[in-house]
Amino acid sequence: VKTPVLLTAIKELNEPRYMNIKSIFEMFQTKEVKVWSAADIGADITLLGLKGSPTKVKKSMTKEPKGKGELIQLPAGEAALYVVSKLKENHYI
Repeated sequence: VKTPVLLTAIKELNEPRYMNIKSIFEMFQTKEVKVWSAADIGADITLLGLKGSPTKVKKSMTKEPKGKGELIQLPAGEAALYVVSKLKENHYI
């Protein structure tokens, strides 16, 4: 994309990749994380945030909770057979 552009992301977007210790220390010694404000990029603040969004949310809801899990206390071989039979019973396989 051409600049200026503003990109945002939520933390659930992706699983983070963790750096090794050496890379972490190198990053803090050599890199600077620059944080820009709306003024820094010359953005029109009337177009930002909830009031500036063209999207209007009529209704929001959460998912229904899943059913309670089942604890299987059988030897490994029997437990595997039991799980497979449950998956077949519920037409997952």
